[in-house]
Amino acid sequence: MVGGIWLTRRRVIKVLFGSPRPGIDQNPYLSLLASGMPTDVEVVFFSWRQALWSRFDVIHLHWPETLMRGSSGPRSAGKLALTLMLLLRLSVTNTPVVLTLHNLRPHEGATRLESLFLRWFRKLTREAITLIDGVHAGLVAHYIPHGHYKDVYPATGPVSADSDVVAFVGAVRAYKGVDRLVQVFVNHPSNEFRLIVAGGVSDPRLGDEVRALGGHDERVELRLTSLTSNELSDIIDQCFLIVLPFREVLNSGTALLALSLGRPVLMPLGPGSAALQVEFGARWVRTYEGDLTGDVLIGQATQARDDIRRGLGELNWESREWDEIARRHAEVYYLAAGMVRER
Repeated sequence: MVGGIWLTRRRVIKVLFGSPRPGIDQNPYLSLLASGMPTDVEVVFFSWRQALWSRFDVIHLHWPETLMRGSSGPRSAGKLALTLMLLLRLSVTNTPVVLTLHNLRPHEGATRLESLFLRWFRKLTREAITLIDGVHAGLVAHYIPHGHYKDVYPATGPVSADSDVVAFVGAVRAYKGVDRLVQVFVNHPSNEFRLIVAGGVSDPRLGDEVRALGGHDERVELRLTSLTSNELSDIIDQCFLIVLPFREVLNSGTALLALSLGRPVLMPLGPGSAALQVEFGARWVRTYEGDLTGDVLIGQATQARDDIRRGLGELNWESREWDEIARRHAEVYYLAAGMVRER
């Protein structure tokens, strides 16, 4: 605003997302964010051709470490070289970087070179977005919550206290503690509940470990393969509680997915789970401190089923509608680019 008069933008702002467009059965977070953008924001999904050769006003990074990692040593080396070229281009052209803090550090760690490049991206970051109010990892960050998944996946039935199934769903990765979940469940003598673990495994050794822990227990069902949206909804429909025993997590899209489909969650206590508990209530978001144990798991499952019988109450998703979330992102893009939006 100049002299009390709103300036008019001269063109649409073009934003390059730092991740490719999700596949049909992948996390739709970025697709939902892009589809809700106002008409003065053009979103382009990541490709190296777009990143190195096309014109864009802002690049919005979500998981920058994935840019540098390939399925083999040579592929990772090639991606590191491309990332270096991208960093040089952003530096020379002074292109604004917007960074969303999905996590405080890469879940699988980082090599020295990856860590160097990640610090470089942070130095180029002009605006940051946090999904949890007050958690900013040393950056000045705008709080914009994660949107819901209510209208994306096939509908599930109401949560039922007659179900005896607790479940883990989502990609099985080391930091998510799935091996610990299976181990404590198998070692507990209770026969009151069943456990389903469903999701793709990128590390064959972790998959073998989970199978060795739970493959011979008739109370445990393992579906260690990538799930379609229908399969995911079907599993959630069977259970009354989603267990997410992460060893370290800041924000969980899986927790939002479970709540969106009407299932309470059990998570370790941390900034993200504490914020969800304040927003949705302790009956919907159950937490525990320290390492997950069999007694904690069975005790929380028993209490969750009792809460379902008493009634969990309704969830309010007003602050997590995608159109409003996208609009707030647009404001951050214009702020990063130093452009003034039309009013």
